[in-house]
Amino acid sequence: MPTGMGLLFLAAGFYCAVKRPDSLPGLLLFSALFPATSALALGSLWIMPYYVVAMLFIVSQFLRCDRQASRSNFAGQTLLLVLGAFGVMSALLFPVLFTGVGVYSNRLGTSDEVFQTFPLVPNLGNAAQAVYLTINILVVFATASVRRTAHIWGALNVAFYVLAGTIFAELGCLVVGIPFPYRLIENNPERDLLTSSVGSIAQRLRGTCGEPSYAGLILVIFFAAYFYRYYTGRGGGWKALVAVIAIFLVRSSSAFVTLVAVCIIFIARNPPFRFPTFVRTRRLVRLIPVVAGVVACLLSPILLFLLQEGIVDKPTTGSYSHRTAMDQYCLYLLKRTYGLGVGVGSYRPSSLVASLIGNVGIIGTALAALFVVQIALRVPANKGWIRWALVAGLIDMALAIPDITQPILWCLLAVAVYAGTPTNPSVPHDAAMPESPF
Repeated sequence: MPTGMGLLFLAAGFYCAVKRPDSLPGLLLFSALFPATSALALGSLWIMPYYVVAMLFIVSQFLRCDRQASRSNFAGQTLLLVLGAFGVMSALLFPVLFTGVGVYSNRLGTSDEVFQTFPLVPNLGNAAQAVYLTINILVVFATASVRRTAHIWGALNVAFYVLAGTIFAELGCLVVGIPFPYRLIENNPERDLLTSSVGSIAQRLRGTCGEPSYAGLILVIFFAAYFYRYYTGRGGGWKALVAVIAIFLVRSSSAFVTLVAVCIIFIARNPPFRFPTFVRTRRLVRLIPVVAGVVACLLSPILLFLLQEGIVDKPTTGSYSHRTAMDQYCLYLLKRTYGLGVGVGSYRPSSLVASLIGNVGIIGTALAALFVVQIALRVPANKGWIRWALVAGLIDMALAIPDITQPILWCLLAVAVYAGTPTNPSVPHDAAMPESPF
């Protein structure tokens, strides 16, 4: 049965599919903000809004392909098809081939505090992950054929306002001393809902995402997009600053590290100086507020405490040791499965890289890497924010998010494919890409 949030997304999805089909990609991107929300629930089974909107989008787009010129061919589509076929095959076949191999999986009831493994057995979770992977791949193909009027940039801004607004609303509730209404957005049957307790100011916030780490992932993606546009003179600096503050509030260590890494890599590739004498004045002027903001954050006792606890002290915690052991176990699985992996949905470590290696082995990991590199290189220069958002998302997931079927990851891949595919094969690629965000 549809839940309250599910009815909202179903109504919005059907309306867009019938009246405004070009808005469906934006709605799909927005729905990725709600991974802890159940749109459809039947007992203990639940489906998040993203997959409800994704199915509407796929059906709508493939029906429209008969009535308009399709742009469904894109760079990397063969790699994506092979990756999808291998991933689905691994989910259905490898748990049978390697039954009994010890795997770590929350689905099998493993403790979050003590690392332990259970014998691998075929189960419905593998089939479910195969279905999710198939839907995500179809989303990429459907996105490649949408019109240029799709309002993806507007949806990105709306998603940012909603997530940041929710995080600051959580903070306000903590300051005032009233419980935040998590039940409105965290309504799936598998979650412990924090609907009655009031935390302290040091509590990790999570916005609409259900988990601080996932909130940090999306925030660092927002930061990369807005920081790129700000540094290249297209505005959005205040949004990048708000994203940084929100990252401090959710206290995601992976987001902290990714934030620093993205800044260092980006400034190294786009320096304000060209030695020995040339100075890019505009870049230098835009960089000064960034440096001043970092210094101000480091001088703030509260933010400095959060930074100390979230990064500096992290390696000394039991959680860090536990997660490290989970990730390193992928090498054992690689050896036990002759480099093939145990199949999508069988092994859930702490990072995307370990998840790929342990689940789809050398072949699947290589296919995924080649596909990502190929589509990232196709993103045109005037849409560089997409490439940097994808880089930020991949770095964060490589550190702390293991889910191969993570909705926001596939949204980024779909947007990159969308930006890198010409509107018409007869039009030069650069001419097909206007200067507007989308």
